[in-house]
Amino acid sequence: GIVGYYPAWVEERCKQVYALQKKGYTIAMIQEILEKEEKDKSTRKILVVDDEVKFCDLLKKIFQKNDFLVETAYDGWEAGKKAAEFHPTIMILDITLPGINGLQVCESLRSDPKTENIKIITISGDLRYSEAEVLKSGANSFFSKPVNFENLLSLCNDFVTVPESQTKS
Repeated sequence: GIVGYYPAWVEERCKQVYALQKKGYTIAMIQEILEKEEKDKSTRKILVVDDEVKFCDLLKKIFQKNDFLVETAYDGWEAGKKAAEFHPTIMILDITLPGINGLQVCESLRSDPKTENIKIITISGDLRYSEAEVLKSGANSFFSKPVNFENLLSLCNDFVTVPESQTKS
């Protein structure tokens, strides 16, 4: 019936759902599986890392309102762990973190093939670190606190937008 009327991905999705039903999965379980797959494929994933919980929560709300999937971490160790599990496209990273600081997180992410392509936007209110030093550690961009949220959101949108030259075949 539906072949020829719908795009090929619809047929594939129907086959996938049917196969899961045959294995005994319920509708709710299938829906959860499909949502997880969709989230895993998303390029609009941001990991916000800052030891200031209120700042993390504020950024999370801003990015969620702009259709990003957002996870948060509050120290350098957690940042590395979540980067490996969540596979973000972008990481917003505070430099002054307890434990491993942001510069060490940058260097660690850049040295791992699984995380080397994450776009890292560093943020700091600490004047001890120069922009050149931060960028040398592997960051793509640097913002000083207080952060201009419009500029930050614009840069993140630029990072996840595929240039037209790459969409033409």
